[in-house]
Amino acid sequence: MIHPLEPRILLALSLSLDEGLLTIGGTNASDTIVISRLDANLTIAVNKALFMMPGEEIKRINIKGLGGNDKI
Repeated sequence: MIHPLEPRILLALSLSLDEGLLTIGGTNASDTIVISRLDANLTIAVNKALFMMPGEEIKRINIKGLGGNDKI
Protein backbone atom coordinates (compact mmCIF):
# COMPACT_ATOMS: atom_id res chain seq x y z
CA MET A 1 0.00 0.00 0.00
CA ILE A 2 1.32 3.45 -0.92
CA HIS A 3 0.50 6.40 1.34
CA PRO A 4 0.58 9.89 -0.19
CA LEU A 5 2.73 12.57 1.39
CA GLU A 6 1.17 15.66 2.89
CA PRO A 7 1.34 18.84 0.78
CA ARG A 8 4.59 20.76 1.18
CA ILE A 9 5.58 24.30 0.30
CA LEU A 10 9.13 25.00 -0.85
CA LEU A 11 10.20 28.51 0.11
CA ALA A 12 13.04 29.47 -2.22
CA LEU A 13 15.46 32.31 -1.70
CA SER A 14 18.04 33.60 -4.14
CA LEU A 15 21.51 35.03 -3.86
CA SER A 16 23.66 36.20 -6.76
CA LEU A 17 26.76 38.31 -7.37
CA ASP A 18 27.18 39.90 -10.80
CA GLU A 19 29.77 42.59 -11.60
CA GLY A 20 29.91 43.79 -7.99
CA LEU A 21 26.13 43.79 -7.44
CA LEU A 22 24.97 41.41 -4.73
CA THR A 23 21.26 40.63 -5.14
CA ILE A 24 19.42 38.91 -2.30
CA GLY A 25 15.90 37.63 -2.90
CA GLY A 26 13.62 36.60 -0.08
CA THR A 27 10.50 34.47 -0.21
CA ASN A 28 6.79 35.25 -0.17
CA ALA A 29 6.78 34.43 3.56
CA SER A 30 8.06 36.64 6.39
CA ASP A 31 11.87 36.66 6.06
CA THR A 32 14.69 37.90 8.25
CA ILE A 33 17.65 39.16 6.19
CA VAL A 34 20.81 40.29 8.01
CA ILE A 35 24.07 41.42 6.39
CA SER A 36 27.18 41.88 8.53
CA ARG A 37 30.92 42.23 8.08
CA LEU A 38 33.30 39.60 9.43
CA ASP A 39 36.93 40.51 8.76
CA ALA A 40 37.21 40.98 4.96
CA ASN A 41 34.02 39.01 4.27
CA LEU A 42 30.31 39.75 4.35
CA THR A 43 28.00 37.28 6.02
CA ILE A 44 24.46 37.11 4.72
CA ALA A 45 21.80 35.41 6.82
CA VAL A 46 18.43 34.76 5.24
CA ASN A 47 16.16 33.04 7.75
CA LYS A 48 18.24 30.01 8.84
CA ALA A 49 20.52 29.96 5.77
CA LEU A 50 23.98 31.51 6.17
CA PHE A 51 26.28 32.58 3.33
CA MET A 52 29.73 34.17 3.31
CA MET A 53 31.14 36.20 0.43
CA PRO A 54 34.40 38.13 -0.09
CA GLY A 55 33.68 41.76 0.81
CA GLU A 56 36.06 43.24 -1.79
CA GLU A 57 33.95 41.78 -4.62
CA ILE A 58 30.73 43.50 -3.45
CA LYS A 59 30.22 47.11 -4.52
CA ARG A 60 26.40 47.39 -4.24
CA ILE A 61 23.62 45.43 -2.55
CA ASN A 62 20.04 44.99 -3.80
CA ILE A 63 17.56 43.26 -1.45
CA LYS A 64 14.20 42.03 -2.73
CA GLY A 65 12.11 41.08 0.30
CA LEU A 66 9.07 40.00 -1.74
CA GLY A 67 5.93 39.16 0.25
CA GLY A 68 5.44 38.73 3.96
CA ASN A 69 6.38 40.92 6.91
CA ASP A 70 10.15 41.00 6.32
CA LYS A 71 12.85 42.19 8.72
CA ILE A 72 15.81 43.57 6.79
